[in-house]
Amino acid sequence: MPLVEKNKKIRYAIVGLGHIAQDAVLPAFRKTKKNSVLTTIISQHDEKLQHFGTKYKINHRYLFSQLKEALESNTFDALYVSTPNDTHKVISEMAFQYGIHVLCEKPLSISYEDAQSMIDESKKNDVKLMTAYRLHFHPAYQNIMSLIKEKKMGDLKIFNSSFTLDVKDIFNFRLQSPDKGGGPLHDIGVYCINAARIFFQEEPLVVFAFSASSKDVRFKDCDETVTCLLKFPEGKMASFVISFGAYRSSELELVGTLGRIKLERAYEYTRPMILKIYANKKIISRKFFKLDQFAQEIMHFSDCLLANKTPKSQIDDGAKDLRIIEALLLSLDLASPISLDELSKNSAFPQISKKPKLALPLPKFFGTW
Repeated sequence: MPLVEKNKKIRYAIVGLGHIAQDAVLPAFRKTKKNSVLTTIISQHDEKLQHFGTKYKINHRYLFSQLKEALESNTFDALYVSTPNDTHKVISEMAFQYGIHVLCEKPLSISYEDAQSMIDESKKNDVKLMTAYRLHFHPAYQNIMSLIKEKKMGDLKIFNSSFTLDVKDIFNFRLQSPDKGGGPLHDIGVYCINAARIFFQEEPLVVFAFSASSKDVRFKDCDETVTCLLKFPEGKMASFVISFGAYRSSELELVGTLGRIKLERAYEYTRPMILKIYANKKIISRKFFKLDQFAQEIMHFSDCLLANKTPKSQIDDGAKDLRIIEALLLSLDLASPISLDELSKNSAFPQISKKPKLALPLPKFFGTW
């Protein structure tokens, strides 16, 4: 791994100045001064570079066509990848070749195969890769994990969740087809999948999904609503519904043999979360005020680089979630339950893994980044 001096601050670049970068990642660096500093921004659009470079006093600004020059500039140690999903692999693997560590927005890529390639390349180049699972750093999630470990809910049996929003802009890259990283499974379903895996501390055995769409032109390339069932070992079951065409909802529920937990606003970052614990014939409610989850994950990644530690989000965590997403997509195609074990044995996902390889210059995408 490239040497990082003790007590220094990790220098970051952000590639992609779309919604998530503007609303969350750029402001987060105001709270990471302990060990992280934003030095560089990279975008398709010069006007964004000038506007946000001036706003946040960032001197090093590169157009995406200058990505190679940026990676050679020695102005940053780590790259925060905040571009459309189907660009994550090519950008990250270029960064690895220059000894740059990568903190990549979820999903890690658009396929299990591509995610594994990213993991292999990061190891080959001795750099760290972490999927930006910001919720791992939220105290509400940490509180739930403590309750689970202390067996306050008994043995966990059931995970239920809903995550919906109404995507109005027909040119939003979320509405692209799944083979380009669009659709609700890649964008918001990954939160539900990751939460179920983290709380159960298990991998699913069998998955099943079915979808529904209105005649709305927004959903000509992707599903509007998807309902998923995941069967885990030892009688555990997870279910969730996700949608791009419904009123905003974001909550999860865990049910055990001795009680249950409900978390409201479970996947959000702009409003407080409310945790309700039902056990011993009592109801306990806890409110977790807004926390900058992005700042927390950035500082954690920097700590790992400075101390050469493994990030909290394990390197293969993002790949495991994509394996499940691909199985769910295959279930949608075949209208049948899918065994992940059988898929692994048979080098599966043939229907959805044959995608064109990306190479610079990248194609034009819906929306701007």
